[in-house]
Amino acid sequence: MATTLTFLQSPHPGLSAARQAGGWLLQATGCLLLADFLSGLTHWAEDAYGEATWPVVGPHVIAPNLLHHRDPRAMTRQSWLRNIDIPFVLGALVLLVVGLSGHLTWRWLLTVSLLVMTNLVHRWAHQTPAENGRFLARLQATGLIQSRAAHAAHHRMPRTSHYCALTNFVNPLVERIGLWTKLEALVFRLTGVRRRAEVPHAA
Repeated sequence: MATTLTFLQSPHPGLSAARQAGGWLLQATGCLLLADFLSGLTHWAEDAYGEATWPVVGPHVIAPNLLHHRDPRAMTRQSWLRNIDIPFVLGALVLLVVGLSGHLTWRWLLTVSLLVMTNLVHRWAHQTPAENGRFLARLQATGLIQSRAAHAAHHRMPRTSHYCALTNFVNPLVERIGLWTKLEALVFRLTGVRRRAEVPHAA
């Protein structure tokens, strides 16, 4: 109601509405790019340091990730619900904590929802255009969701790049500055731990 009254009282209601819509669009774009970056950060940590022998996380997160590198199409043979079950639970917990703290906003909801959806976008990047259908193929063509060609760069040996899996836009930026290599150098300097060696196999 407050927004409606402000709009009605504005001396230039059309301009005010356009500015407000532009602000929302800009913030939503920021949420999309942030979610993409966070997906890459998580993916990098799994690939670089994750071990299937870790308790809880190992069998439920790292082992499927290793299987995915051996058989990229394995995730397409699971239900879409299985693709996002763990991200959904984690996302719900994050929103619960943020909500209880009194800081829940639509930006939190959008960013977390996009993160939860990332593995579905990842799945679509491994499906054929016929499997995805015309609508998803068009979205992939825009780069708003990651295309098959853009994601293929991650699966080329030594598979140490292009970790962001939501859009086509963030990977080129982080690869240009060599972010993952710099992070691995920092981890080694602080802990003496090197990234896990990748086992070569057919993608």
